[in-house]
Amino acid sequence: MAALSYTATLFTSAVVNAWRHRTMSVITVLIVSLMMTTLGMFLVIENELSLMVASVGKRVNLIIYLEDDAPPTDVLALREELLADSRVNTVEYITKEEALERLRTYLEDDPDLLQPLLDNPLQASLEVRSDDPDYLLTQVDYLAAKRIVEDVDLPQDLVENLLQVIQIVRFLGFALGGGLGLVALFVIGSAIRLTVYARRGEIEVLRLMGASDHFIRLPFLLEGIFFGLVGALVSFVLVGASYIWVHELLQQTLSFFPVSLDATYILRLFLTLTLFGIAIGSLGSYLSVRRFLTI
Repeated sequence: MAALSYTATLFTSAVVNAWRHRTMSVITVLIVSLMMTTLGMFLVIENELSLMVASVGKRVNLIIYLEDDAPPTDVLALREELLADSRVNTVEYITKEEALERLRTYLEDDPDLLQPLLDNPLQASLEVRSDDPDYLLTQVDYLAAKRIVEDVDLPQDLVENLLQVIQIVRFLGFALGGGLGLVALFVIGSAIRLTVYARRGEIEVLRLMGASDHFIRLPFLLEGIFFGLVGALVSFVLVGASYIWVHELLQQTLSFFPVSLDATYILRLFLTLTLFGIAIGSLGSYLSVRRFLTI
């Protein structure tokens, strides 16, 4: 009961402090919310781009064109080697005849284009599908060196551009997160310092009455956590609504985009913003009041 009463006293003190300086409290929460909303939007953009890369990657095939005299046993061995990698989904063997039939289907509106062909010029091939476009990029040179392989085809520009975009967004997200974290630290720290300054007389009285540094400091720490937590909750509402809107917009404009919302990602977003807000709030307030540990 004593511990519960002590906790309630500290919490009440933090709430009273925030209410006494409500104008500054509101401004602090709004600024922290803005900072964290910006960070959250970058997290959403990074997630959506990752989904797009994965979706496009599923549609990108690595095609291994085989030599005409490639022994069937070697072709089968290569196929089994590829399938042994967990990053590979399927490896489909396409014969020369099947390749020609595909070409006929593709050119069914222009059959005259096939008339000059006296023989089947197409090659047998292996079509490799993977959800990891980065893996496909690493396999091009390795497969091209195989004796039974004549050529390897992969739309590298598309895959590389997508990977570069996602890397840039991730870098910007980390850089922005660090920058906004420092801004939030400064804002929360400034608000706490103003509160401490306004209560300096009360703090002196508490020290004369024998209050511990721990007792004096905790209400300010709780107040900083309160600022960070409320800012995180406000930003989550804004970012969560934006995430749903952006996801639905991409579904309507991009036919290859995944059709379902990821409820687990929304939960992860909530936890990320909440923990980030608490961490920033507690650290900002701690840095502001630590000098009172020895007064």
